[in-house]
Amino acid sequence: MLSSSAPEPRTLIDILYETADLLEIDGQDSFRIRSYRNAAQAIENHSQQIQTLIADPKDVLAIPGIGKSMLRNLQELFQDGKLEVQTELLQKYHPSMLQLLKIQGLGPKTIKLIWDAHEVSDVDGVEKLAREGKIRELPRMGEKHEAKLLKAIEDYRRISGRFLVDAAEEEAEKLTGYLEKFPGFDKITPAGSLRRGRETVGDLDILVTGKACCDADDLEKLIERSKKATP
Repeated sequence: MLSSSAPEPRTLIDILYETADLLEIDGQDSFRIRSYRNAAQAIENHSQQIQTLIADPKDVLAIPGIGKSMLRNLQELFQDGKLEVQTELLQKYHPSMLQLLKIQGLGPKTIKLIWDAHEVSDVDGVEKLAREGKIRELPRMGEKHEAKLLKAIEDYRRISGRFLVDAAEEEAEKLTGYLEKFPGFDKITPAGSLRRGRETVGDLDILVTGKACCDADDLEKLIERSKKATP
């Protein structure tokens, strides 16, 4: 039976990948790290959704790349909505470590180098180290790596603007009200981070269903109309 806190399939896959990265930063066994990445990839590529299989352990174990230990992890995720090992690692390194993993060129190995040398686990802290010339002093790093890292942080800041959920909900209501004026829409509902109840939202995803979405001519007219109007 699925818990009301059970994560969405995409979120579950992200948790497995993130756990693998955190285990690598923590210097854990490579086989254990690989087991999480293999499971995430297997679920991602499987023809059936994992939530339809989790009720029967045999169906889950039939997925190549998932063993009994990973099955227990998946059951924990669907029961509790979180994974204890990931929670413990985030407590150790702080959730901001996940932001570092989103910066281009900054993988688990490099983050581990930075943590081992300076115990820094946030974007601002890493940027400060780079501007002070301390990244180039790390093994296998140098001035070029440091410059690339600063540029990657700048790019990350530019494209990763996020908004508090209250502000996002207000904008979603405006957008929904605007879309309701279009004929041929039966249902308009929020999706993505907003529907999952995240504290912050990067962009608004709105799911629209109805006959207007099935007719190419009608859909094209709606798109053209939306370009000329501002919600």
